[in-house]
Amino acid sequence: MRKGFILILAVAGLGFAATYFYLQRTAPPPPPPTAPPAQARPSPIAKMTSPSIAKTTPRPRNLAPDGTYFLLRYHSVTTDTGVTGFPPGTKVSLVRKSDQTMRVTDGQIELDVAPSEVTNNLDIAARLARTDSRTQGQAIALASAQSNSLWIVQASWGSPDNMIDVTSAIKKRVAAGDRTISASSNLGGNSTSGATNMLVITYTVGSGAPITEAAKQGGSIKLPTVPLAGR
Repeated sequence: MRKGFILILAVAGLGFAATYFYLQRTAPPPPPPTAPPAQARPSPIAKMTSPSIAKTTPRPRNLAPDGTYFLLRYHSVTTDTGVTGFPPGTKVSLVRKSDQTMRVTDGQIELDVAPSEVTNNLDIAARLARTDSRTQGQAIALASAQSNSLWIVQASWGSPDNMIDVTSAIKKRVAAGDRTISASSNLGGNSTSGATNMLVITYTVGSGAPITEAAKQGGSIKLPTVPLAGR
């Protein structure tokens, strides 16, 4: 019986040893597959907006209120009390307007003018008024020297901020027999882009009052058909 017990122990020991060596030689099972690393989602690209470009507002022209105008040339109106003169630059208000005529008033007397004989540009009106006032004394002195003759006192051409003196050129034209003077770039000077170019002539006949007339580019000024003084 003792031998049988020893035999059982020996068999059990051999089985344990065999199991141990088997486990040592058998490769361990592979590790479970790992999940691929999560890729970071790219952050959305912010939409680039170009800065808004500030719109430049064109500089408004120096214009009078609606219905307000200024005479470009001398006008006279015969009334019951005599003749009333309106020098260039006189402020008038519109009474009514037709296709070819404007009825205006200085507040007391109404007169009819052509649309080309008035302006609502304050710069032009101010220049005409200054020119007329400045040349009054000179014109009277010149006119008294010779009666019944045409004196060209002063002539200017260009835009309100860029007028050039063209008195000599106008005198030459009148001396050559030209009495209708066109307001055109042929008079010289550099015209300002977009500006209103005008011809302004101040003249007198004999000992009469000085007269200042103006014409926009494309128009003309008709001078009296009397001999030119001071040739």
